Amino acid sequence: MLSLESVYPPAHQLALDMLKRIQTANEEIIEVLLSKHQLLPALRFIRSVGIVDTVSSRKFLEAALSTEDSMIFYTVFKFFEQRNQKLRGSPKFQAGEHCDQYVKQFESQFGQEAFMPVPSVL
Repeated sequence: MLSLESVYPPAHQLALDMLKRIQTANEEIIEVLLSKHQLLPALRFIRSVGIVDTVSSRKFLEAALSTEDSMIFYTVFKFFEQRNQKLRGSPKFQAGEHCDQYVKQFESQFGQEAFMPVPSVL
């Protein structure tokens, strides 16, 4: 169904709707959304199905950086900082998440003062 998108654009949404009905295809839905640079819908999706705590922040940050849209990168970064704050009591990424390069990129783009707590971004 996804391969038909070039011929029939609504096929993309139809395929996503079908995958969502499966209820075990969350990872596939995330991959499709990220591959289409639909990061905000992907974040809304992971929130709606309750898997915010388990998804890879690095995967989302990598996709956000590849969009070359600084506001998307900022939003995704802050989303995962808020998740970290909720899970661990600190907005910092753990070493095992391998997000150091994204933290450095964030600091170079937005500076240290951007690390202040902010209200919910989504």
